Amino acid sequence: SSVLLAAYLALSLLWSKPLYDEEVHSLIGNGLLSALFIMALVICLVRFTHFQVWLIEAIVLAACLSGAGYLITAIFLDETVTEATIGRWLSPSVGAIGFGFAAVLAINLTLGRINRRFKVFWACASTLLVIACVHMNIDYVSFALLASVTALSLGRLWRVRDFGRALIWIGLCFILIVVSILVLNLVIESGRQMIWTSVLDLIYDERIAFGYGIRSQPEFHVDCGLELVAAAVDCAWRHPHNLYVSTMFYGGIVGIGALILLMISSISVTLESHHPSRWLTLSLLTYGFAVLMFDGNRLISKIDFIWLVFWLPVAYAAFLELDEKLKDNELDVSVRPTRDPKIEPA
Repeated sequence: SSVLLAAYLALSLLWSKPLYDEEVHSLIGNGLLSALFIMALVICLVRFTHFQVWLIEAIVLAACLSGAGYLITAIFLDETVTEATIGRWLSPSVGAIGFGFAAVLAINLTLGRINRRFKVFWACASTLLVIACVHMNIDYVSFALLASVTALSLGRLWRVRDFGRALIWIGLCFILIVVSILVLNLVIESGRQMIWTSVLDLIYDERIAFGYGIRSQPEFHVDCGLELVAAAVDCAWRHPHNLYVSTMFYGGIVGIGALILLMISSISVTLESHHPSRWLTLSLLTYGFAVLMFDGNRLISKIDFIWLVFWLPVAYAAFLELDEKLKDNELDVSVRPTRDPKIEPA
């Protein structure tokens, strides 16, 4: 379904305006790369026993180096994340998204039974990445991180059979849910929905079925009195800062419908799976889907944070579905994956 969604968005080139220029080949290539990334990741997860652990640890360690460099330069040299000598990111929002994603991975390493001897190290890494993420002061990323940890805690509660431990996790889940709602309320009060409203009005007025095409270059004007848009040139935005609204703009009802079906199927497959990494996948899906409520533009693009927070978790969900089919003998036994002994249910 992810390949079909990428193919449809690439096909929307046919009704984009203008049709022919140097961007066409780039967008087709990006669509193919997105599909190949998912297939390659699933193949690696199936074929190579330790690939999942190595991938997670590599991302966390790389993010820790960047996060430590950023915090040192920000605190002692007063440099921004876009100017930092070490740990530089494209923008504060992209940096916060990256640190938040790595923090979710590190928290999974801390709570799970992956490399249990290094729990203290992964706990320190989690703390460092959370501090770096929060220091960016990007409100919607903080909300996404809270939502992801909440999903992970609910999964932990689901597995607990001891009454005393269950009460502790119930209390923690309640606190996380309340704090998540409060942070979400702050994000909504910032006025981002005004950008979305102008985009949706444009879609409903003209091209609600198939959208404007993936190559369209929109410009949305909103109320200049809003604090959120005060820094925008002529109070205009080049995209709605919401991947779902953007997908509807580029692909219409068909595009957003396909995206919603992909999200539902990914979450459904994850919840139905019995693989030890299902809770990791659920937390990554939650984080990605929450972040993309307030950021993101095109699903098919050059390698950027969309690959990290959307395509990678979707690939993990595809792997879980394949794993269930292999256990049910629906596929040839020759492609059956070998379980990593380091990955056990927590």
